[in-house]
Amino acid sequence: MPGFNWGGLLAMVIKQRALYLGAWWMVLPIGTAIAVLALGFVLIHLEMEERFIYPWLS
Repeated sequence: MPGFNWGGLLAMVIKQRALYLGAWWMVLPIGTAIAVLALGFVLIHLEMEERFIYPWLS
């Protein structure tokens, strides 16, 4: 499927050996985006757990 994806960008960074050559600015935006997405999923999980699984605790 054509388009923008993080897997393709990470593969390009690995193929070009960007980290070894000191090009950290190629990795930082992708890593930050993945970390923010993961944090969002964790926060959604915690809120759903508090509201639906254990509502009597709050």
